[in-house]
Amino acid sequence: MTGVRKCAHSGARKGRSMAKVKRPRRRQVHPVRSCAWCTHPVYGDAVTVTFPDKVQLTFHVACLDQYRAVMWPWAAR
Repeated sequence: MTGVRKCAHSGARKGRSMAKVKRPRRRQVHPVRSCAWCTHPVYGDAVTVTFPDKVQLTFHVACLDQYRAVMWPWAAR
């Protein structure tokens, strides 16, 4: 037999390009940032601080109070 063998599914895909197949999209997940003070992941209450050199750091609210107390002891509340 010199005929060309065809796949059993070729009839079902006739006219369809694999490039056009819709692939399931992964849901975009927000990256979990870590606290700049304690390095634990920040999920709930958080504060993002932008410093004068344009660096942005995220702190837990409690960790930000600790950071302020260490970095600026004269300004402690």
